[in-house]
Amino acid sequence: MSSPKIQKLVLLLSKLPGLGPRQATRLAYHILDQNRDFAAELAKNIVKLREIKRCSRCFQAHEERPEICSICSSASRDQNKLMVVEKDMDLETIEKTGVYNGTYFVLGGLMSPLREDSQRRIRLKELVGRVSSGNAISEIVLATSSTAEGDMTSRYIEKILEPHMAAKKIKLTRLGRGLSTGVELEYSDLETFKNAYLNRK
Repeated sequence: MSSPKIQKLVLLLSKLPGLGPRQATRLAYHILDQNRDFAAELAKNIVKLREIKRCSRCFQAHEERPEICSICSSASRDQNKLMVVEKDMDLETIEKTGVYNGTYFVLGGLMSPLREDSQRRIRLKELVGRVSSGNAISEIVLATSSTAEGDMTSRYIEKILEPHMAAKKIKLTRLGRGLSTGVELEYSDLETFKNAYLNRK
């Protein structure tokens, strides 16, 4: 029987995405077996994450002093294009390809038929506000994962944005199916994403 301290750490770690109880337990014991400096440095860096804020326009995590991140404030970015992604890792994956030069909106998750509160947990209201107030937007690219949740979220976004897109004549596209069904965007290779973006419809 593990100690209460180990059990508490396992419980916290298992709340992280992709970590079940078994992986969380393995990770907890791995941390325990490291020297004290490692544990102290890990704890310090986790606390420092609270210093990172989110951009008031796209909601990506950033450390710049202004409220708006460097992508949203850059004069060299195409302000007419807005790409909607699930999470920060997707944004980073897309930026590495160098194929997209527009702006972003980070949803903070996807809708799920298994979670009744999933619709409230993501930034749908903020997205509608961004589109309705963004006079420069001419195209919205839905870049959700090729999963059932990703497709469900994209369809719902199309539905709630339809009145605003019609009024402003905004074109809505989705990534081409260069992405395999069931694959999260974060794990796609750069060339696959590049083809999916260039073949968007």
